[in-house]
Amino acid sequence: MKREKIISVMLLVSLWSINLLAYDTGLVKKFDETFSQYTQANLNNSKMLIDANSIMKMLQKKEDFLLLDIRTPAEMQVLGLRTKNTLEIPLDILFKKENLDKLPKEKPIVIVCYSGGRALQAATSLEMLGFKNVKVLYGGIIALVKSDSTKNAPAAE
Repeated sequence: MKREKIISVMLLVSLWSINLLAYDTGLVKKFDETFSQYTQANLNNSKMLIDANSIMKMLQKKEDFLLLDIRTPAEMQVLGLRTKNTLEIPLDILFKKENLDKLPKEKPIVIVCYSGGRALQAATSLEMLGFKNVKVLYGGIIALVKSDSTKNAPAAE
């Protein structure tokens, strides 16, 4: 009887430890397919990246696109984007249904963060959700501030 209890306990512990090591293999495959393409060479040639000068030209031409600022509220207070094209949704709440519903599917979305890292994560995730025309401001808001074209920026609306 004692031996059976020990075997039962060992079996339960084994099953429990297997569950701890398990993960969603379908999701792993999807992540691998997505992120394995993010080599340095591919990122340098990516159509997902857009530079600050291109953004400024789009603003000057009054093109229809969305600047999605995913920085924290504190970051936005220090330096905010003040165009009619801007929507401020911090990354930590971006993937709530009510915020995803605010994003257009029919026009380009340019994601902005401080340096570009969070924007790349957000853009990749949005693409996985079906948003097809997502871009990342290469270098983030830092690049926009340093851009030569900010001297000729359109006035805030």
